[in-house]
Amino acid sequence: MPQTFDDLTGDDFYLLRHQTIWDSLKRMWFLKLPIELPTLAQHLMDAGEMDKVSVSYLSMLINEVPASVDISHHVNILKEKRALRQSIEYCNAIIKRAMSNEPALETVDRFVEYATGIQIDNVSNDLKNMDSLTHEMTDLIDAVQSGNGALIGIDTGFVGWNKMTHGFQRSDLCIIAARPSMGKTSLGLNMLKRQAKKHIRPAMFSLEMPARQLYMRMLADESEIDSMRFFKGGFSVEELDIITDAQALIYDLPILIDDKAGITVEELCSRARKYKAKHSIDIIYIDHLQLVDTKRNFYGNRNNQLGYITIKLKTLAKDLDIPIVCFSQLNRNLENRPNPNKRPRLSDLRDSGNIEQDADLIGFIYRPEVYGDTASIKWPGYTDVYLGKNRNGPCGSMELSWNAMITRFYEVDPRYAGGYAAANPIT
Repeated sequence: MPQTFDDLTGDDFYLLRHQTIWDSLKRMWFLKLPIELPTLAQHLMDAGEMDKVSVSYLSMLINEVPASVDISHHVNILKEKRALRQSIEYCNAIIKRAMSNEPALETVDRFVEYATGIQIDNVSNDLKNMDSLTHEMTDLIDAVQSGNGALIGIDTGFVGWNKMTHGFQRSDLCIIAARPSMGKTSLGLNMLKRQAKKHIRPAMFSLEMPARQLYMRMLADESEIDSMRFFKGGFSVEELDIITDAQALIYDLPILIDDKAGITVEELCSRARKYKAKHSIDIIYIDHLQLVDTKRNFYGNRNNQLGYITIKLKTLAKDLDIPIVCFSQLNRNLENRPNPNKRPRLSDLRDSGNIEQDADLIGFIYRPEVYGDTASIKWPGYTDVYLGKNRNGPCGSMELSWNAMITRFYEVDPRYAGGYAAANPIT
């Protein structure tokens, strides 16, 4: 029965009196009151809701509705009927929009949004009441209190990042920004591959690189064979065996890559909803923000355009109840600053728009050797990944080591802090 209370809401019932009865039963269960007719009737009277129900009707339900062992079957029926009611409601709304002067593409996008909204309704309800939030928070507190290291968000694939953020949080828009050649794409691939190995289902929108090149990077990482060799060939028999084994490991990973170039934010949102409904994706990566377009005309005002795009992405994250990690370019003006002042900061976000305002988390990647900042280099490949904004907690830093040959970031083992991280990698 407790699982049934979690699965069903009052809105799953059609009649108002049934909605009222169910909501009262849920409150009684949470308050540990006995679930019986006199207690239910008294509870309804105390709440001032007996005018919606009558004692005689409650008695009729108890006497005439047979008890069923297979409660889940009836729960499914209620869910299906609610989905059908929503379908009728949404179809009527689409008919009205189609008969208006709204552009066809916007009507189609809204149709997709409505259709997938029916399928993902159990994932994210717009209206949250206190009893559902109390149950959710109780589970969260129990998980944290258990001390088993459980994250309240989605595992990032890096211990240091998890400690700073407690994982990527559902509904969050996360921005990771850097100048070119700092390893934004590789960091994203490292994250999603590690996540996929833990049965997390990531999807990546790659607007810059084709999917086959991303796969090649993942294969170089997995096989630990120089990525440039995949362009040149000349593999030994042993290396071909290693590559075959690496491909076998990658083959079944639940990773989706959408590499359509020139995609608009409206189309991206539409596709993301389809992927969520069809593949139950857990997290979305976008590479990168400045390549996302929009159908709206902002008459050359890039700041306003980017602000509109980030708002749409933040809304998408909330609608799908999953984190969206978006990589972003930085303004090249930072390169005019002298060392060691080339470390990125929030003001360096390129065509910033509302990025700083809309994002829940903003991280930066800095590899000092790119700029000859020798004073900041602690070991070969030293990389500092740090937070400039964290809505859910303090900012911090994660020290990595970059291996360009296999496009992998190694995490520093705290037992060897200050040493050469690649010698003791955490993979």
